[in-house]
Amino acid sequence: MKEHINEHDMTKKMMDIIRGGFKTLLKENETDETDRDYSIDIKPGTAEYTKQLQEMQTIDASGEIIDFKIYPNDKNVTLVGVYKKTSEVDSGVHFSFVLNDEEPKITMQDVNLDSEFMTKLQGFFQNWKNEWYLELPKSYKPKTDEES
Repeated sequence: MKEHINEHDMTKKMMDIIRGGFKTLLKENETDETDRDYSIDIKPGTAEYTKQLQEMQTIDASGEIIDFKIYPNDKNVTLVGVYKKTSEVDSGVHFSFVLNDEEPKITMQDVNLDSEFMTKLQGFFQNWKNEWYLELPKSYKPKTDEES
């Protein structure tokens, strides 16, 4: 037996969807989006920040951390820093390490470097990735729905 549909109600539902009133029933997508934004800022004075800064400064004592974040749900880490900064302007060697990237992003302005420094920075990136691939799953668990 065929079910009768109230055409007026169906038209109302369709108009609501057209006007943007549609809400997905897949809560998984909503959770993914909010969880993806979940990050841990590593601040100066913490053990992790101090350890990372000391490792950076083995390449050159002028190393500074600009931003350091851990994304447990995405299994990613980012480290942004600078070496040989000479002023508040964008001088120096700026770098961005992302755990899930193959190569670091490096920009230089108003600084002369030798190839030894760049070789050390590339090596530091590879060591940094290797350490974080091991450390991340041990120390930083993904945020679950219950913790939201």
